[in-house]
Amino acid sequence: MANTFHQFVAFGIDIVGLERILRGIQSLLLIFMAWPLSLTHFSSTISIEKATLLTVPFRLLQSRVGLVRRVLRTFRFIDSFNGGVVLFQNQSPGQGIEVWLDVISKTTLGMWGLLETITMLDAFEVPGLEYFGAAKTAEYNRQAQIYWFVALVASALSSLVKIGKVAQSTDSTEEAKDTAAAKKKPGKGRKSINEKGKDKAADVTGSQRSAKIRQLSIKFVSDCLDMVIPASGVGWINLDRGLVASAMLVTTFITGKDVWDRCGKELDAKAS
Repeated sequence: MANTFHQFVAFGIDIVGLERILRGIQSLLLIFMAWPLSLTHFSSTISIEKATLLTVPFRLLQSRVGLVRRVLRTFRFIDSFNGGVVLFQNQSPGQGIEVWLDVISKTTLGMWGLLETITMLDAFEVPGLEYFGAAKTAEYNRQAQIYWFVALVASALSSLVKIGKVAQSTDSTEEAKDTAAAKKKPGKGRKSINEKGKDKAADVTGSQRSAKIRQLSIKFVSDCLDMVIPASGVGWINLDRGLVASAMLVTTFITGKDVWDRCGKELDAKAS
């Protein structure tokens, strides 16, 4: 088992782990920004102007943190496009709609990253270095949020389809076990070694299916929560900024745990 400190160091120097840490910080800053504004609803002594002034440092800091995260994601769109191409090329006739949903998710996620990357210079807001200009950059960023939303929807639907298929295979296995038990001859209460081995293998397979369903369910919930970020960003839904930031914080922990576990496994592999 990897030491927590060493695992945190490995998590921090991993580019995906570092991006998750910064995402968590940014979501906390967004929550802090929303909190002073909400005080105006409960206290008449705090004006909107005063509450807005309290959020200025947080607003600037979260903007800088978001820009650093954007830099860390610069070339991730290439990996997303490549993942979509690999899924498309390796699909077989027997595979279902979830493969196409994954292809759509990877491709649109790549488009989101591509639009973020090509507007990087404009995001720095350095005079003389802007390429597209403020208006066109804002439009590209809006389109990027739409692509991200589509990617999340496709990913969530794919998880639902996969959960259904895993659950269906579980039901089929249980029915087969019940049928085998019903056909068993009376008087043979003790199982052979071969039968015990089969039962043990079935239990392991069942636990693996349960773990798979749990993993897919968590991913589905994470994708659904993340949807509120681009949907709110493009104006499709009107949610309190604190709620959007809270959803962002929750999904940061959910997605960050996968990276955390991976770093721990890599440390264990090096130690063995």
